[in-house]
Formats: sequence, structure tokens, C-alpha cells
Amino acid sequence: MATIETIKQFEYFKNLSNEALEIFIKNLSTNVLKKNEVLVREKEPQNRIFLVESGELRRVKANPNNSTTTSASTSTSSSTSTTSEGIIVGHVKPFECCGLLHAFNVDPAFATIEVISEQATIFSIEATKFVELFNSNQTFSNAMFSSLALELRKQSKIVRTLQLQNSNQLQDSRLKICFFDSREWVVSSFQSELQKLSFDFVFKFVPEKLSIETASIANGFDVVCVFVNDFVGSEVVKALSSYGVKLIALRCAGFDNVDIEMAETLGITVVRVPAYSPYAVAEHAIAMLLALNRRLHKAYARTREGNFSLDGLLGFDFYGKTVGVIGTGKIGQCLVNICLGFGCRVICYDIFQAPCLLNREDVKYVDLDTLFRESHLISLHAPLTSSTHHMINNESIQKMRKGVFIVNTSRGGLVDTSALITAIESGHIGAAALDVYEGEKQYFFKDCSNETIADPILKKLLSFSNVLVTGHQAFFTQEALSNIANTTLNNIIDWQKGNHGRNHKNGVFKQ
Repeated sequence: MATIETIKQFEYFKNLSNEALEIFIKNLSTNVLKKNEVLVREKEPQNRIFLVESGELRRVKANPNNSTTTSASTSTSSSTSTTSEGIIVGHVKPFECCGLLHAFNVDPAFATIEVISEQATIFSIEATKFVELFNSNQTFSNAMFSSLALELRKQSKIVRTLQLQNSNQLQDSRLKICFFDSREWVVSSFQSELQKLSFDFVFKFVPEKLSIETASIANGFDVVCVFVNDFVGSEVVKALSSYGVKLIALRCAGFDNVDIEMAETLGITVVRVPAYSPYAVAEHAIAMLLALNRRLHKAYARTREGNFSLDGLLGFDFYGKTVGVIGTGKIGQCLVNICLGFGCRVICYDIFQAPCLLNREDVKYVDLDTLFRESHLISLHAPLTSSTHHMINNESIQKMRKGVFIVNTSRGGLVDTSALITAIESGHIGAAALDVYEGEKQYFFKDCSNETIADPILKKLLSFSNVLVTGHQAFFTQEALSNIANTTLNNIIDWQKGNHGRNHKNGVFKQ
């Protein structure tokens, strides 16, 4: 129930006397609405004034370019759940009001107002009772004159926003794509590839990573294009859907950062780039292993200081060593071929064995325990799933030979980093090459050289001379960037042609 203290927190009623507030409160009713319930529907008569005590609502104006509308009955006591499509023209937050301008004239509602928080507590008063108070109480009417002026200014801003958005939509019907987590090389690669295609898109590049806090940037866009460290969880997908997004285009192969089940439920297609340059990633993995084995990072630092001593730089031949490859997709297959070129013995593990490797005499599939036990070097190329999360852990490390080298160019979550650090400190793991790290989102893809690394685990990794960390750059070649942009744009074109959901050749969905 409303109290004087509560109502005085509303801007429009804070100047009322306690006597006037008591009379006002007696005429209020209280309603609790749940998420997606409709308070007011556009074009239907509005005869109540609403005061939001808690929760959040949004105003949605029907899109004149969208012929599909959703109908539902409106009631202050039993609202119908709905998902509105249209232009979001504003929000109503705690201790804000709506409907004041309808107090003296019962007009059709300007926009639909629906709950977007889990729950909202709302006080309301009938317009007729409000007018009676206005006419009978001088203090009340004086306070309301200034409040109505504030409301008129607010509604004028909403109308101007709506006119601008409608004008922009009518002027430009091209497909609109919002790129999150964009860097200069993202902008240049996509603009370059677009020039080669006979399609005209509207691009918007933003440096922010996609999250629930930044999702509103995509309002009015048809497509969002995201990268490995953008977070596209359930709530973000719902938000994107409410903003009109119909396609999530991943410019990477992995999709563990997307709630694909929620996307499919809401009719949003998710596409990815299954292969951009497997050679780039495989070559980077080998480069890291070679650098660690021959201590190239240490030798480089020494010689720049005039130290040409060989002490502490002793390595070993790759020739004849056993390399264990976990994950034999296109990247894993490339790494297999490189290792065979070094004269290594190659053993592999994957729940889906590649036919092109099964028929080879120089490559053998084994179980994980055998791979751990026999490998001198282990390279990870598996996707991150619930079954592969922390597959490198205390237990699996104990099965490995002492001094093993591990390289991870796939996903940071494959490795339990704390277990890895313990094994490095004990000497059980000889060296680790990490292009990915499970806590990388805070640091990777940006310059942190003027900051203090606050992550104690990352700080510990960087302190080891036998650990090499790169900032998720394994994919970063000219060929890969070109392929990523080309495949992503063609994914969008295929979707625009009508290949939605499970009909898209590079679509991602729940199996």
C-alpha cells in the first residue's frame, strides 16, 4: 500500500501537503505485474494515471513498416503477457509516472507500455477521481500545474525521437548491421570485402563488447555481428529480440558465448564462420611450441642486451617425438600435417574421427588416457562444451609424462588454469603455450600496458619463463581476416535471401 513517504519520492507529487497526499492515497489502487505483462496498449483508451513504485517498464510504438501486430487485452489487475514489436520510445522507471496527460481527456494511448523487469509494483488512480481532486483541492491543483508542464516537455521529447526514427527508417531500407567489439582491423577487413560484393549494407562499428549493458546499441538494427569475447547469453538474446534484431552473425568458429536455444526460441538465426584459415591457427600453435622449446623469447631478450651466452637455452628435436592432437577438425588436421613434416609421431583424439585421417598409416586415433600418457607435446583444438570444459585438470595432468609441453589455441576454458600453474611449479609440465585464457575477456584485444594486471592467475602465468602467452592472435593473418569478413557477409546475404534458422548452411542451433 502507498504511503506519504513513498508518494513524495515521485517528482510530480513531492510538493503536495501531507493532507493532500492522504486524500490522494485513499484513491490509489495497487497492482503487481510480472515481466512482459502489458499495462497500457497503444491506441486503446487510457483512463488511469500510473505511478511506478518498483520495476521497469518500456514504451513501444508500433513500427509503421511492420504489418504484423500483436493483440492482447489490457487491464490493471490482469494484464496479458505479450512480446511487442516496434520502436522503443522510452522507459518508465521507479518513481516515475505515466498517463498524466490523459487525466482531463480520455484519449487513445500513444504507445504500448509493458513490464521488462521480473516484476513491477504500480499504483494507479482513475482519471475521473484525479480530476475531482484537482477541482476540489487548491494545494493539489497548484502542485499539479507544474507537474503537467514537466510531463508535456517529456512527451514532446518522445514524439521528436519517434519522428526522427520513423524518418530514418523511411529514408533508408537497407539491411543494418551493428558490429560489436570492433577494432581498426575489423573495420578495414569488412569494408574491403563489402566493396567486392554487389550488396549495399549499413554498417555501424562500435568498440564496446556486447553485453546486457550495451545491447541497446543494437536498437533498430537487423543484424548484430559479434566476436569471441562478446557475451550473448539468455538475457542479451531477449534484449536483442526486443530491439528488432533477427540475426546474430558470429565472425568466429566457436559459439559457446551464445545462448543458441534462446535465440531459436525467439526466432533469431545464429550463424558462424566454421573455417577461416585453419593454417593460421595451426602455424601459430607450432610457432609457440618452437619458441618455447628453443627459448627464442629468452634468446631475443638476451642478445638485445649483448648477452650471447647459450646457458639455459637448451632445447630438443621435434623429430621422433610424439605429438598428441586433441580435436581433429580442420585446424587439428593442419597441425597433424605440420607435425608429420617435422618427422613426429602423431596420435589423435576426437569423438568424431576425421575420415581423411582414419585411412592414414602415419596417424593413429587413441583414447585420451593413451594420448596423455604417450605425448611429448599436446595441442588442443577442441570446441568448448560442457564435456570439454577443464579437460586439462589435476587428474588428466597426472596421467601425462613429466616435462610435457601443452599448447592451447582453441578456447581458454579447456584448461583449468590453477591446475596448470600447480603442475608448472612442480615441473610436471615442462612448458605451456597459451593463445587463449579462460579469463581473457577483461584484457585480450586491448592495450593494457599502462594498467596493472589485477587478475592474479594471469599475473602468475606471465611470471613464468616457460610459459608463453599471446593475446588470442592465432587467427590473425591477412588471409584469415579476409576469409572471416567474406564468409560473414555471405552468411548475412544467404539469410537475407530467406535461409533462416536450420535452413542456413552455417547456422548454429541446439542439436
